[in-house]
Amino acid sequence: MAAGRTAWTRLAAGALTIAGLALLGGCAHAPLNQPLARYDQRAGFRYAPPATGKSEVVVLLFFSGGGMRAAALSYGVLRELAATQVATAGGSHRLLDDVEIISAVSGGSFTAAYYALNRDRTFTDYETRFLKRDVHGALVSRLLLPTEWPALASTYYGRSDLAADYYDRKVFDRATFGDLVRVGNRPLLLINATDMANGEQFAFSQVRFDLIGSDLSTFPLARAVAASSATPLLLTPITLQNHAGKPGAVQSAFLPATVDESTLPERTREIRRVFRSYTDAQERPFIHLVDGGLSDNLGLRGIMDAALLNGGISGLADRIGMPQARRFVVIVVNAATKRGAEWTKSEAVPGIWRSIDQLGDNVGQQVNRHTLELFRQLLDEWRREARYRFAMQPDSRQDSPDYYLVNLGFDQLADREERQFLQNLPTRLHLAPDTIDRLTTAGGRLLQESPEFRRLLEETKAEAAR
Repeated sequence: MAAGRTAWTRLAAGALTIAGLALLGGCAHAPLNQPLARYDQRAGFRYAPPATGKSEVVVLLFFSGGGMRAAALSYGVLRELAATQVATAGGSHRLLDDVEIISAVSGGSFTAAYYALNRDRTFTDYETRFLKRDVHGALVSRLLLPTEWPALASTYYGRSDLAADYYDRKVFDRATFGDLVRVGNRPLLLINATDMANGEQFAFSQVRFDLIGSDLSTFPLARAVAASSATPLLLTPITLQNHAGKPGAVQSAFLPATVDESTLPERTREIRRVFRSYTDAQERPFIHLVDGGLSDNLGLRGIMDAALLNGGISGLADRIGMPQARRFVVIVVNAATKRGAEWTKSEAVPGIWRSIDQLGDNVGQQVNRHTLELFRQLLDEWRREARYRFAMQPDSRQDSPDYYLVNLGFDQLADREERQFLQNLPTRLHLAPDTIDRLTTAGGRLLQESPEFRRLLEETKAEAAR
């Protein structure tokens, strides 16, 4: 009887413990963004122009989504940029040092954020700390821990919050956007998510946080990356609180109130409507963010929208103080896959996940092509304006400004076997170490063999030799 009572006592104690954890977990709450105490257009996480205000070459990097596949491919491009010397009149230097902005989505945001925080240390420890770690397995293991279930049962804490906590501890060392300010704010990092309410891209920048009266400098990098990679169904949204209307909150400087909107293009009017919607905290007290790839898997939309609001790339550059470059280099690292060709050879009905993957690949490729074409049009306008400005200068002996659109993707690989292997990799946060090596090597090779990239190196070398 005594033994029986002991067993029942243990069971009761265990039940009480579980009940207590459930009660505590039901109160679990993910950390929310903090209000902006004081608005200062010159402070916080914003673009920081170089001290000279001039540059012969300006590089913008765009890293696509695609899980660990995208993270590794982007890392390979970064590594190649660090190894590439560009010749100028003042001597040669690493092309990586000319990068002014890195805009990233989902898987690519891990690499972009890690580099922005750690700079060259990335090339010594990023592979071991993230790329070659089984992040997917670690997250699944945490989800299966009974101690995590009560928190996950809370309506204020989801799977992406659990993932953000893991990234915070294991990858980003609890860094915030304020830490990026302390290391110099250059290159400017733009991590992009998608606003569930309107399907528009939401970039983690102080300009965007001004709209909701919030202080980005206190916000963890890991939570921004978790939002950007919050794949629907598998992961949950990351939530922001709208503090607009509280002391310190302002409308973004990108929304001049005197503009006659009836004269603006339709897309520009739509962007302004989206931006204004964030300034009404009563109507939109919370903002729920999911995978950035749902609105734009290349990370281009944020820059494009900002350019449209400011009358083009030249207007945007003038607004933020970006140097007027002689050579404007845009490198788009696109880790999109091309799977499913085998299904065209079979009568068997594809399963639901295969169908979702195939439709996602096809739609994504079409959207990417359309986005790139629109971006090229903006670049063409910039080149015309820049050449006009250049022609008005008294000293026009040098070449007029130009841009280089370096679009990198697996379809450009000459090796058919390697191309097919990389194009069929899954979108997840774990790949075999040798696959990571193949991806990083492919990133470097794609950049080396890009005709536009070779043109850049040849023209800068020829000009420096004059």
